Amino acid sequence: MKQSSLILMGLAGIAAFCGARFFYWQHRAVVLPGIVSSSPVATHEAHYPLMFIQKLERDPTAPQQIYEAYCMACHGEVPQIAVHAPRRGHPEEWARYTTWRDEALFVAASSGFNAMPARGGCFECSDALLRATIHYMYYNSLNHTNPKTNIVSTPVKTVHKVK
Repeated sequence: MKQSSLILMGLAGIAAFCGARFFYWQHRAVVLPGIVSSSPVATHEAHYPLMFIQKLERDPTAPQQIYEAYCMACHGEVPQIAVHAPRRGHPEEWARYTTWRDEALFVAASSGFNAMPARGGCFECSDALLRATIHYMYYNSLNHTNPKTNIVSTPVKTVHKVK
């Protein structure tokens, strides 16, 4: 009898814990950008990668937006994650990659390289968007002409909006 009551108390505790977790996940703050919620707990924006990438179709600024959303944490001027990744706009840090062809850069980015995750963490990015983002970072860093577009790139300072 004593053993069965301990088992029942344990099961009740597990049920209470699971119920509390379920309640938390049902009432957590999930807010889409640009949508105002009347919920008093809605204090942050949720990240929906697929919706973000779909929004960028045919957007000429897509490479910059993908860089800011996925790459800047490691490749930014002041990286949030210090893994010694070459920073955009610093040609001396990209010098060892100047002998790499575009395809080699793409393969390294798509399969992961050193501490970088596969596809730079942008698993929803198409190959075309990933290549465009690589070109954006690489050619803006080296300050030279992109052979595919004949456009001279110069390092671009990213402007951040203050919320």
